[in-house]
Amino acid sequence: MGFQVSNDKLSGLPNHHRYIGIVIESDKDDSVLNQFLLGYHRLGKRNFVEEQTALKKALGVPVLPQVEIKIESDIGLINDSKKNKKLRAVFVNSSFPISLVKDKVSHLLEGIETDSVSEPTYGRIKICPQIEDFDVLVEFTSEQDVRNIIVDIAYDILMFYNAHFNIKYNDINKKRLFSSLKVDYAKKIKLIPEKLDIKYISFSTLARDKDGEVDFPKFIGLWSDFEKFVDSYSEYDRPSLTNEDLACDIIKTHPQGGQISYKALLKMLNAAKGEKLVLIRTLHAPRTKKEKSKLFGALGIKKWRCGIMRIRPFEEQYFWIRHQRYVSVFIVER
Repeated sequence: MGFQVSNDKLSGLPNHHRYIGIVIESDKDDSVLNQFLLGYHRLGKRNFVEEQTALKKALGVPVLPQVEIKIESDIGLINDSKKNKKLRAVFVNSSFPISLVKDKVSHLLEGIETDSVSEPTYGRIKICPQIEDFDVLVEFTSEQDVRNIIVDIAYDILMFYNAHFNIKYNDINKKRLFSSLKVDYAKKIKLIPEKLDIKYISFSTLARDKDGEVDFPKFIGLWSDFEKFVDSYSEYDRPSLTNEDLACDIIKTHPQGGQISYKALLKMLNAAKGEKLVLIRTLHAPRTKKEKSKLFGALGIKKWRCGIMRIRPFEEQYFWIRHQRYVSVFIVER
């Protein structure tokens, strides 16, 4: 199984994965949620840019999945079939008709505004047992708390795609299953109480310090260890494909699949090691001496021609993504 990395230099994902739609609704005009919405609309496109830049710097990568966080207060977003596909979270502090969206949205949060929150808290946010069809109940006191909750959702979605979990967990039911695995892991390492009845938790929330700042080494470490935890959950793992099946699948889904030799691809897959790989296929020849030196050496070639294929370790993905002007990049998972 695999997917083509977009040629858009800002993205390591297919185009339709760049949008996080969030509905925020409150039944109180003077609520913290509504005050947050007013501030959000004042900032416009400047919203959340700083936070995404901070995560990219912490990870030490040149690119991250480019995500636009679009927040709406209009329930009409739910009923728009085109926008429905992009809606990822509902965060409300009202009698919101959650039954309308519970089978369409991966993150369902109910918020309660309070004057103060009791311990234990995570960056001033209290995680409480779910109520009815919601995944989790959160208590907060300020506009900054609301912003942190939204950022926490965004950070986890970014990490979900950055680790390519979307290959296995590729529909709403699987995404919700994935959320339950995160809860299981947080309980296993005792970051949340075993008896806490929730279906969603953000690792970013769990990594916030008492002042509400994200401890990025802790956050990244949580995700790294969680990936190993998921791999150990064979019950949820997709059955491994044979190389023969994988070669057929790649040819069917690769944008240039009709130009790929099945025999040549199968030979490379048989020789390659690892579950995640990067399939490289040459496009336009590099023009500068510096680019030629880099790419000729990395590909092990002396003469450039369109259509040369190589399978490289997954760890090299960002090197190749930076050079998408000259090569196509296709992520492969066995």
